[in-house]
This record gives sequence, structure tokens and C-alpha cells, in this order.
Amino acid sequence: MERKNSKLRAYGAGARLTPLAMPLVFSLAAVVLTLCVSRSVTLYGDDYYYLSIPFTSARDFFAAHARNYLNDNGRFVVHVLASLFLRADICVWRVFLAFELGVIVFLVCRVADAGIAKGAAAVAGALLFGVDVGRESVFWLTGSFNYVYPAMLSLLYWHLLRRGKALGGARFLIPVAGLFSAASVEQAAVITVVLTLAELLPRGGRGALSAKLGAVTIAAVTVGAASVLLAPGNFARLGVSGRGGGSLVALIRDNARYLFVSGLFSPGVRLYAVVLAIALSAFFFKRARSRVVSALFGVAAAIAAAAAVFCPGGAVTPELLTVTAFFASASLAAVILSKDKTAAAALFAAGASLIVMLPLPTLGLRNILFSLFYSAVFLARVMPELPRRAGVAAAVIALAASAAIMLSAAVGYASSAAIDAVNRSILAKWSKAEPDGRRELVLFRMRDDKYGWSMPYNSNFHSYYYRLYFGIPAETEIIWRAPDAAD
Repeated sequence: MERKNSKLRAYGAGARLTPLAMPLVFSLAAVVLTLCVSRSVTLYGDDYYYLSIPFTSARDFFAAHARNYLNDNGRFVVHVLASLFLRADICVWRVFLAFELGVIVFLVCRVADAGIAKGAAAVAGALLFGVDVGRESVFWLTGSFNYVYPAMLSLLYWHLLRRGKALGGARFLIPVAGLFSAASVEQAAVITVVLTLAELLPRGGRGALSAKLGAVTIAAVTVGAASVLLAPGNFARLGVSGRGGGSLVALIRDNARYLFVSGLFSPGVRLYAVVLAIALSAFFFKRARSRVVSALFGVAAAIAAAAAVFCPGGAVTPELLTVTAFFASASLAAVILSKDKTAAAALFAAGASLIVMLPLPTLGLRNILFSLFYSAVFLARVMPELPRRAGVAAAVIALAASAAIMLSAAVGYASSAAIDAVNRSILAKWSKAEPDGRRELVLFRMRDDKYGWSMPYNSNFHSYYYRLYFGIPAETEIIWRAPDAAD
């Protein structure tokens, strides 16, 4: 009876109603919000390139991807999957993307053992990435398989690994998930290795697994990571000059500056400083023996968050360095004080996912996504559970903020989809015209390129494959007009 009463008191204080209730609620919200955006997402950028890969036979199809593996990068599995989804109706991918983000939110909550308040932090960390990051990594088909899909796999692997022997007969899924996670993309490969070390090494190399399963898991992760990180295509990419055309050292320096200024302090990421300030303030408020000290920290965190949100950006300044140092030291202090291995692993994985990209010549806001998802795990772990009403209020605020960002993106992508529909209608009529009437083609630009990715009028590479897909000869001049003329 006493045990039952203690559980009831815990529920009343805002803890989990059941182990699955809150994660499922937040996951469903993520699915609905993602569907609102993805229903208007069409084809962009590399989608047309991968549609050019021959699908006449399995031999030709896999041979083309093998050439990419040898000459471009090691992302063989994800590019095969992207190519297969491109052959289906795009609605299949739209639903799959919503499912993926729903699973990510669910897994973040589960790994963080989230109740209402922790779940609110998880939702904020997983869904507030904004369109600046989302346009490059989430809201286009090929990009989502390079970033969302591997992130989901790595979180699934971590969840299974943490459960260990509790999985019973399903334990074989652990090395399978580890293999596919590590074999997806570079960032996921490094994260999977980090998680494996964090979970297995502290207990003699196997953690909650048997000696045999632990060894199989480590071998599977090693093989998967090696298949990506040591791919011939990756070494070919390392030979490409960087942003400034200089040495590898200069490339790493320039990439580090880009990630710091244009990445961590970009408009779509700055809001995370607010969530981080709230989570850390709540953590230290609960931990600190002195309410004065915790209040002073809360004020300092609020000032740092405001500085992160409103700083002009564009350059490495003392203000940005101070804000970064404050949050980095506070996060490390939270890990040390809590002695939370999961929070430590999430924080380390978030940083490692950025560091591994520094030697590569192509870098963008898309590479921030892994770090944001694993920061969500860290936020949820350090965020203390609040009284029930406060926890519900936090959840409502997190969902409202996520909905505002997602619905704003939905409106933008709907506008882009309308222009894309007009262009496709024009192309359908143009293809049936007489040869003399096909020397010139008038198409329309998007109203805002932010709601799309690498348009053919912005990239010669993607223009070539756009022409190839629609059968537009090289001698045909494409005139790209302002979108207002399409109305």
C-alpha cells in the first residue's frame, strides 16, 4: 500500500503517468507538425541527380552507387534508400519523414527517461531547429536520408543498447541497429562509436550485454563506421580544396569559424540558447544549496541567452566567446554534479558530430542537426521534473513554440509548391510543342528560396540534372522570371 501511495504522489508531482504515455503524446505532436510541412515539400537539389541514376536493372543501379562510393563519399546505404524512395510517389516519403521525426522525439524522451517537464525539453530540443537548418537537412528527400534517417537510427541503437538484457529475445537487434547506424553517414558513424564506448566500456567492455553480444556489437559498429569513414570517396573529398582554396589546416580553421558563427549562432539555432538556459537554471536551482546562488545563475543564464539571441553575429566576437564559454562550462558542471553518464554521452556526441565534419570541403547548417538532436537528450536529462501544473505549462509552451516554427515553414513551403506546380504545368505543355517553339522556356523562381534547397537557377550542377530530368536540351534557354508574374 505504501509503495502504491508513493507512486501516486510521484504522479501528482508531475512524473511519468506511464513509461510510454508522455513520449507517445509528444511523438504524435511531432508527426502531425511534420506532416503539415512535408505535405508541400517537392523535389529539390540532389533529388534530380539521384533520379538520373539508371533504374533499368539492379546491376546498373548498384554500379552507379558503387561509383559514388568510390569517388564521392561513403554514404552508400542512405543514397540507395533515397534513390528507391525517389522512384515512389513523394507522398510515401512525406509520411515516412513525419514518422522519422516522431520516432526521434519518442526515442529522445525514452533515452532521457522523460516525464512531462523533461519531455517538454526533449520536444524543444528536437523540433525547434527552424527552416534555416531544416531546408538543408530535413525538408527535402535526399537530404533527409543523409541526416534525419541516420539520426533516428543512432538514437534507436542507443535506446536498444541501454535496455540491454531487458530486450530478451530481441537483443539481436542491438548489433544490427549499431551496424546500420554506423554505416549510414560520417556523423552517425562517430556518434555510434561514442555511444558504444559510453555504454560498454565502463563495465568491462559489455555493459548490460553478455560477453558474446557485447563483442558482436563492437565488431558490427566497427565494421559499419569503417565502411563510411574509410570509404575511398571520403579520401577523394579530402583532396578537394576548402572554402578559401587553401590547405587542409586552413580548411579546418575556416570550417570551425563557420560552424561557430554561422552555425551555432545562426537565427535558426539561437533559440536553443533559451532552452539551454532554462534547463540549466532549473537544474542548478534544484541542486544548489543556496537559493541566492541559484538565482544569480538564473540571471546570468538569462543574460547569456539574450546575448545569444540578439547578437548581430557574422564574426567571432568577445560576446559570442563569452556566451559559449558560459554555457559550455555550465553544461560540463551539470554533467559532473549529476554524474549522469547518459547526459555526458549526449553532450560528447553532440560535439563529436561537429568536429568530425571539420576536414570536409562541403559544410552547411545541415551538419548542425545531429548536434541539436543529441543536445535534446542532454537538455531532457538535466531538466528536473517539475510539479504537475508547471510541467504541463512547460509542455504547452514547448509544443506551441514548435508549432509556430513548423506552421510558419508549412506556409512557406506551400508557396514554393504552388510555384513548382506552375512550372511543371508549363513544362508539360512545352514538351508537346513543336521544335521551333521549344527554343525558349520561361519558368518562375520561388517566392523565397529559403523554402526549398539549391534551385536550378542558383546551381549549374543542379541545373544540368533538372534539365536532364525534364528533357530540356542544352541549347534551350531557360528564362527564370520573378514569381509575381506567375499569379
